[in-house]
Parts: sequence; structure tokens; C-alpha cells
Amino acid sequence: MNVKNHMRHEKKSIALILAMFAMLFVALLVTAFLDMATIDQQITTNTIRGLQAQYLADAGVETAVYNLRTNSSSGINGTVASGYNYTVTGNYSGGIINSTGQAWGFSCNVSANYTKSGNTVNINNWTIVP
Repeated sequence: MNVKNHMRHEKKSIALILAMFAMLFVALLVTAFLDMATIDQQITTNTIRGLQAQYLADAGVETAVYNLRTNSSSGINGTVASGYNYTVTGNYSGGIINSTGQAWGFSCNVSANYTKSGNTVNINNWTIVP
């Protein structure tokens, strides 16, 4: 009887150790998947904010083109909403518009070359500046 009890006890111990390793493996997998999900969410947030900054910079160029058509002022600062703004600078007589969009700490610069004839403004080149 002693030998049988000892073997049963050994089998139970091995089964317990294997079960603990299986649980550890599953816990590591769950942790890895949660970490990947968090990283993916941060990448998505950064992409969205970068695009928002680009769109704000584009809006600044569009506002500058409107001001050129209506002969308005050359310096433009705009705030679309809290945390979202754009600044436009440039050499209006030289045909260059530079616009910087900012969204939640992300910024994007856009440069546009234009020609103007009367109230007609043509954009010749629109570049996102890294």
C-alpha cells in the first residue's frame, strides 16, 4: 500500500506542477495580447493626431488663399477648437505660403507655392514639409 500511495502522490504532484506551468503560459499570453492592444491603440491615436495637425495646416493654406483672393491681411492665426490651431506665415509677394497645424502636441508643416493674377490664386505646388 505504501508504494501505491507514494506513486499516486507523485502523479498528483506532477499534475499540479504541469497545471501551474500551463496557467503561467496562459497568463503570459494574455499579458502579451493586452500589451499589443495597448500599443496598437497608441499608434492609432498618434496617427489620428498627426492627420489632424496636417488637416489644420491645410486649412491654414486654404485660409491664406482666401485672404489672397480678398486682399486681406498676410498673417493668419486660427484656433479651430481647444488644442487645435494653425499658424500661417509666408512671403505673400513672393508666392510662398507656409502653414503649421498643431493638434494635441503634434505638428505638421505645409508649404505651398502660388501665383496670383487679380483675384485668381493658383496653387502650383503643395508640399508637406517633414
